[in-house]
Amino acid sequence: MSIISDSPIACWGSSNTGLTDAPPGQFTAIAVDSGHSCAIRADGTIACWGNNYAGQTDAPPGQFTAIAVGVGHSCAIRT
Repeated sequence: MSIISDSPIACWGSSNTGLTDAPPGQFTAIAVDSGHSCAIRADGTIACWGNNYAGQTDAPPGQFTAIAVGVGHSCAIRT
């Protein structure tokens, strides 16, 4: 799923791993998995939340243009 413009994120449903606890702010893209989610902020940095059993929500510093997540991992294209 991607966001058309800079928008806040709204999540709902099961939150046993913190999936519905999206951070505040403006975002340009989002990627979700059954255990975690990551999104690109309007400034190009990444925010991730949810289950972090494999370090998949420990986003690296920097600016990014695209993002994808899977079971136990996250990937993004640097600017």
